[in-house]
Amino acid sequence: ASYKYQSLNKAVGDIRPLTLLPGHVSNPIHSILTHVPLLIANASPSQRMMKKEIKETLPPDWKYFLNLEGGFIFTHDTSNFASWPHPNENFDHSQYEGYEDVFDLEFQPEYDTLSYTWGAVKEAKEAFVSSGQSQSRQPSSITLALGKSSIQPYHISGTKITHILWFGSICINQADEIECKEHTKRMQCIYFLVRGVVVWLGPRSDNNTAALQILACIGVQLECSQDNWLLPPPGCKYLDWHLRACSLPLGQKPLGPVEQVVQILNRDRFDRVWTMQEIVLANWNPIMCCGYD
Repeated sequence: ASYKYQSLNKAVGDIRPLTLLPGHVSNPIHSILTHVPLLIANASPSQRMMKKEIKETLPPDWKYFLNLEGGFIFTHDTSNFASWPHPNENFDHSQYEGYEDVFDLEFQPEYDTLSYTWGAVKEAKEAFVSSGQSQSRQPSSITLALGKSSIQPYHISGTKITHILWFGSICINQADEIECKEHTKRMQCIYFLVRGVVVWLGPRSDNNTAALQILACIGVQLECSQDNWLLPPPGCKYLDWHLRACSLPLGQKPLGPVEQVVQILNRDRFDRVWTMQEIVLANWNPIMCCGYD
């Protein structure tokens, strides 16, 4: 029988995490869907200074930026020097550190999310789901539109480990238009409270290991601000890589051939509208993987 979703309790802000049960990747996936209250009331305003107030504390020739995680970066206009600490070493760091909103990071149960591209209908896999809200716990079938391979890192053979995940294709009743709209409003809280976000780029290819290493190398040399400026992060080795006039040394050390990166960036996931948001909305623990790399 096909799985029948039970309505979420809006009064307590339910979400529907999925507990993935142990199994072998060659066997059908078995899991349990439960309802857990997720109250946005757990968010409280930050006590740090406003951006305008921070600006007034800076010495001449200094600017500030907010990175995508909401942290301050202080930069000097003429030297390209960047710093996480305030340029005035006597300034109280508690006035600007932290996040604009503070969420309950002790939320239970701990869960991970998947950021992925939904697979084609012809590639859909059947999985079996039991309801944690039901007395019978009899498994029913459900269609995985993302392709079974995307949760292989969690589907472990020969262990008793279970994993709790949240991802939209199953944890939201896609046939319920109202529920889909309600979850869209709550994505910031859902993604921020996760233990980690796994960005699934798809199955492994011959060159994906090298491509991910190149992207990682570029990533530690660049910081992106919320208003789309590229900056040299504090402590970076190559101070000019953020400049538009700078040509990255692709094909040379420390980077490799550009073709390998292009192959990764041409994957379907980067055509999705929510590609950027799912990482930016998340906390500071995103992991990008391609196959098991």
